[in-house]
Amino acid sequence: WHPEQGGWTPDRLDERLGVDWVDPAAIFLAVDTAGPRPRLAGFHWTKTVVPDPGPAGKGEAVEGEVYVVAVDPADQGRGLGGSLTALGVAHLEEVNGVESVVLYVEGDNAAAIRTYERLGFTVELRDVTYTRV
Repeated sequence: WHPEQGGWTPDRLDERLGVDWVDPAAIFLAVDTAGPRPRLAGFHWTKTVVPDPGPAGKGEAVEGEVYVVAVDPADQGRGLGGSLTALGVAHLEEVNGVESVVLYVEGDNAAAIRTYERLGFTVELRDVTYTRV
């Protein structure tokens, strides 16, 4: 349902995959091969933020992001989201050398919040939006 992550079409996915920061080696897939056809059970798409290279032309990765974690509803509740997130965070830290990893989660997504807290994430910033109905 989320406006930035929900309801993606193949065209929207192609558009997102075409941005300059996408690293295909930093997208992790969980594929269920038990059935008659392989089925995508979940994925973790990570993002590395590199600062402006400046006059020296060098920029070092300073921050990683848990960009999107998704688990098929049929596979939720089995720890797949946590495993995918941990895999992506390890990649960001060990391979990309990021100094910190951030993520954004809706405050009412209790399952995701529990998963992230078990992985050592803490609240750094909380945005609250008010509307008048």
